[in-house]
Amino acid sequence: MLAPDTAEELIAALRALIRRSRSLNARARAADPDVMPTWLVALLANLGSGEGCRLGDLADRLGITASTLSRQAAYAESLGYARRGADPDDRRASCLTLTDTGAEALHEYRSRFVRLLQEVVPDWTDEEGRDLVDRLERLAAAVDGFRDARL
Repeated sequence: MLAPDTAEELIAALRALIRRSRSLNARARAADPDVMPTWLVALLANLGSGEGCRLGDLADRLGITASTLSRQAAYAESLGYARRGADPDDRRASCLTLTDTGAEALHEYRSRFVRLLQEVVPDWTDEEGRDLVDRLERLAAAVDGFRDARL
């Protein structure tokens, strides 16, 4: 088991990494207003991982309210990144899907940040990067398992 001091350091390191990631995105948006906001990236990424989604389920996955998601979905639709239609399983419900334009915009965003990360850590080997990915995925799986067991 992690020692309390180590757990505190890990939490602090994760928070600092999240802050720095947000800062990088904010700087990228300041330099180029066409860079997508992180909330839009999260929305499109969630849509891209499946065949579309009922709005209530999507709001739950994103950890936001239905009204917030409704505004975000309307914005994504206005850009042509998402399309709202009837849920095939329940015609009374709406289903949001990713458009080809949205998939391309998400791909461009990810490609831009892949290049940025490569610039940030030019001295890292692929093995070091893979090791970090494996450890972060292990941490994410532990969090998911804990959450699922507790709820």
